[in-house]
Amino acid sequence: MKPKLAIIGYGRLGRLAAHHLKKYFRVFVADRKLITDPEKGVRVTSVAAAAQKPIIVLSVPIRALRGVLEIIAPLVKPGTLVCDTCAAKQLPLQWMKRSLPRSVSILGTHPLFGPSSAKGGVAGKTVVVCPVRIGVGPLRSIIAQFERNGITVKVMRPSTHDRLIARSLFIAQYIGRALVRILPEDLGTATDNSKLLAKIVASARHDSLELFEDIYIYNRYTSSLPAALRREFTRLSRVLTRSRRKTP
Repeated sequence: MKPKLAIIGYGRLGRLAAHHLKKYFRVFVADRKLITDPEKGVRVTSVAAAAQKPIIVLSVPIRALRGVLEIIAPLVKPGTLVCDTCAAKQLPLQWMKRSLPRSVSILGTHPLFGPSSAKGGVAGKTVVVCPVRIGVGPLRSIIAQFERNGITVKVMRPSTHDRLIARSLFIAQYIGRALVRILPEDLGTATDNSKLLAKIVASARHDSLELFEDIYIYNRYTSSLPAALRREFTRLSRVLTRSRRKTP
């Protein structure tokens, strides 16, 4: 019989996780909101009951994580594996270490893809894992499971992950959200570079503002980036202004 696994948080990422994990686990899903349309083969349960399962995936916004941890910490059983899926790693994993009993294993994960980019499947995608409190054997088994599905696994320190996300995802979201107001949704015939920009804009449209805000609030490496970007845009504007003045 398949082992049991609970996903707490049945939003877009939670649904994606449930869809793929139900092949290997009896998947139970829980959410603070009423779940009225679970995918076939997925069982709905309460957050308290989900906390009793041997594997728990926390697929909630970063801002909601501490509240969920307060609920499940007294309920989890010794030997349970608890994973998160947050787009920031340092602070969420600190909260998990402080809140969860030492008898519980902890693994930080962050899929570097979402429901929109994974419509065609997860093969070829990448997941970052940050081991916190987990044995070598179980970690190898989890990595092997990802790899059997064609997913590349990158093992990182939480700080390394957060620096990477600040320089990549956050900047792409920042620029994409600005371009939403400038670029049309359908560029029609366009250059390859503009098509790449269109993908960034589409990603910003699909991802929630809550995710964008949380990456900024809970990743300390993002705090200086908005000002740095504004300075660079101002510098480029001055370059263009000087160029126009020199034009005969």
